[in-house]
Amino acid sequence: MRQSFNLVAFTAVWNNNAITVKRIAAAMNITPQGVRWRAKSLGLAARTGNCRRKHDPALLREMWLAGVSGSDIGAHFGLANGCSATRAARVAGLPPRERGFSGMRNGGWKGHLPIAVFWERKMGLRMQALADQDRDVVRTKNRVPQ
Repeated sequence: MRQSFNLVAFTAVWNNNAITVKRIAAAMNITPQGVRWRAKSLGLAARTGNCRRKHDPALLREMWLAGVSGSDIGAHFGLANGCSATRAARVAGLPPRERGFSGMRNGGWKGHLPIAVFWERKMGLRMQALADQDRDVVRTKNRVPQ
């Protein structure tokens, strides 16, 4: 038995990103692919705003440019593997990694930095900035008014 289709209700539900496609499909008793097909065939805009990033783009960029390996970046952000981190870097427009020995398959990647070293360097830079700030405060307080 075929259910009646309400175009206005479907459009409202489709445009509400708080309702997942799976929930719409369950309510309509069709597959999620069927829901997407129906929306596309009706000329509805693709759903936006419901894609969640698992990573912080600024931190990903900083880690990638510092030379942290893709597998370490993936593990830090909870991505599936190092390839996911590499793909995220590529989507972000970051430069690709360079191979070690040109032309050799097992040359390895240049300049991998262990994630622990990355965090130590980051913490060292932060501590240096705080020390500089404290030094400036002390110098300001010790100035003799003229």
